[in-house]
Amino acid sequence: MSLDEEDYVEPEGDDTIEYVPSRTLAKFHQSNERIRGVLGPVGSGKSVGMVMEILRRAQEQRPNRKGVRPFRALVVRNTYAELKSTTIKTFEQWLGPLGRFTYGSPIEFNAYRSLPDGTIMDLTVYFLPLDREEDAKKLKSLEITMAWVNEASEVPEAALKVLRGRVGRFPSKKANGVEATWRGIIMDTNPPSTRSWWYELFEKKRPKGHVIFKQPGGLVRHPDDPDTYLPNPLAENINHLPGGYEYYYDQVNGSSRDYITAMVLGEYAATYEGKAVWQQYEDAAHVAPHGLQASPNGLLIVGMDWGLNPAAVFTQMSPTGTLYVVDEIAPTDLTLDEFLSEHFIPKVLQNFPRFAVQVIGDPAGEQRSHLGQMNAFQTLRARGIAAVPAPTNDFILRRDAVAHFLTKRNGFLMDARCAQLREALLGGYHYAFARGAKDTYKDRPEKNHSSHIADALQYASLFYYNAAVRPPRVKRPVSEETSNYRYA
Repeated sequence: MSLDEEDYVEPEGDDTIEYVPSRTLAKFHQSNERIRGVLGPVGSGKSVGMVMEILRRAQEQRPNRKGVRPFRALVVRNTYAELKSTTIKTFEQWLGPLGRFTYGSPIEFNAYRSLPDGTIMDLTVYFLPLDREEDAKKLKSLEITMAWVNEASEVPEAALKVLRGRVGRFPSKKANGVEATWRGIIMDTNPPSTRSWWYELFEKKRPKGHVIFKQPGGLVRHPDDPDTYLPNPLAENINHLPGGYEYYYDQVNGSSRDYITAMVLGEYAATYEGKAVWQQYEDAAHVAPHGLQASPNGLLIVGMDWGLNPAAVFTQMSPTGTLYVVDEIAPTDLTLDEFLSEHFIPKVLQNFPRFAVQVIGDPAGEQRSHLGQMNAFQTLRARGIAAVPAPTNDFILRRDAVAHFLTKRNGFLMDARCAQLREALLGGYHYAFARGAKDTYKDRPEKNHSSHIADALQYASLFYYNAAVRPPRVKRPVSEETSNYRYA
């Protein structure tokens, strides 16, 4: 409950707060979007930025007739231990002098402070963990102005859905004489897996009113040696870390590649044990900050893999020689007919209705099935889809074709919504450890959920890499409305 003037006297002493936001956090503070997330490496100052956003919004709340600015915030963390030892500790360090804590259920912070304009900030902050059932239930009954979800990727998505309905319910015009000036949810996290709800929300769905702010990594990979790391001149909060860049080098020592990718480089990571096939891949360099658009004037090359898990990668070569990956399809447990009817043809008709499309497929698709049915290429051609086999199925050649574009300056760029290919490049497509060894790897990548989409990329890359590959003459589709995607 908020405090009244007679209940609380402002603490004496100097409580001046000196806060200079980093470039990324300054942009975060300037935004008024209602769902905002900050993604960055460990030690980048994300939590401090969230604390100061609460204070800023409380001070900007429109005052009532008595000159009081009523404001309630909720802070959520996955566990009670993390909430108390990390989140509250940061909050207390920055805003503790402004008010007082009450350790009940929930933990509560109250600040009743005079502002320079003569109004009064009446701030209440609740702190709730989600590992206690009784606390989690309180989410459904709280009336708050805003919420901060700390280390959001560790919090269930269901909590975010509940919070959407609780923010903006305080203050109410009837009870407080004024409504919320701004309402919303702010979140911070270290980069999670590409299979997380965070990635799905901010990188793939990108709904209106949702925005993500990405902080640079503390270190970057050496351009000639992916296992060597250099200080990132764009890194934020370096001057406030113990030892500066040494803080990040300490994180690197003895850590797995996926930990370094997420916590030090500030990039999404795939969790695996082994060695990524394409060590040259870097999220920061190879993922487009905005959506990629293919040109209808250029040929659209689709790499395609078959089997029980067919996959397709939609690519195009830019005028400047950059291999664009603009879309993907990678469902599971489908026949090729089902894949074409339910996924491939609808996507082409919806997203690429007037493109000249050429499929470069797994050469194994030329073999007939044991049931005497059409082979994969005959199946595609029967649907009016131009398709030819890749020039080779040699793994080394396929792997090197992709590596060529990854290592070439401005040679490869992928749409961030290609989540499954992104996970494969991050290491989902990897060499497993040789049996009984932790420093020796198998000669061939693991066959897993990432291998099919990775194979599709390799077939498309071979088209551009191998000068001998030339597609047959392809014309525009007769109609973008027909369910049978034919060519004249």
